[in-house]
Amino acid sequence: MSDQVQADFYVKPTLVGERVLLRPFLMDQDASVLRSLLQDPEVGRLTGSSHGSADREPWDESAEERMHAWYGTRHEQADRLDLAVVERATGACVGEAVLNEWNSGNHSCNFR
Repeated sequence: MSDQVQADFYVKPTLVGERVLLRPFLMDQDASVLRSLLQDPEVGRLTGSSHGSADREPWDESAEERMHAWYGTRHEQADRLDLAVVERATGACVGEAVLNEWNSGNHSCNFR
């Protein structure tokens, strides 16, 4: 029997707080916010997303397709947890919260 603990990020919860809730992405509701985030150079720098780099071509149909493909598969990922941050007062997605890079030896992971 192994002493290593595995993170099971396959379960995608909805967490409700006083002002925000964290939930799995809903592309029909979240796409416009995600698009604007991915086009922000600072977001690109902090997340390593190529969409946000200053030397990147303008947003086009190909970039839109990549965004939908990426966020459309977040529910299938067992090695990471990607959740939309939703303002409860308005119901609007205002960002994302991500847990990834699980380290079983330290029982820790990356949060962004």
